[in-house]
Amino acid sequence: MFKLYTKGVELASNVDFDELARVTEGFSGSDIRDVCQSAHLRTIGEFFDSGLANDRSAKPRPVSMDDFREALRIRRPSVTPEMVAAYEKWNDAFRAL
Repeated sequence: MFKLYTKGVELASNVDFDELARVTEGFSGSDIRDVCQSAHLRTIGEFFDSGLANDRSAKPRPVSMDDFREALRIRRPSVTPEMVAAYEKWNDAFRAL
């Protein structure tokens, strides 16, 4: 999912998708999308704050692992383990497929 949501975004060489997947265990797809957007917006914010946005040849720095860590420091999963268990129980009871 991280690869999907960062497609077209320049990433620093230190971005580790395996680590991101590990530390976001229990996050929904929407949660991961939000983390990716927050990490990217961090670099965009810096770019505009620096004044470089007026320079047509300038571009934001690549999104780094630190940007993801900062986004994850603030963002928590929107689904609790209890909610997942309840959905699994319901699925087992009413499975349509």
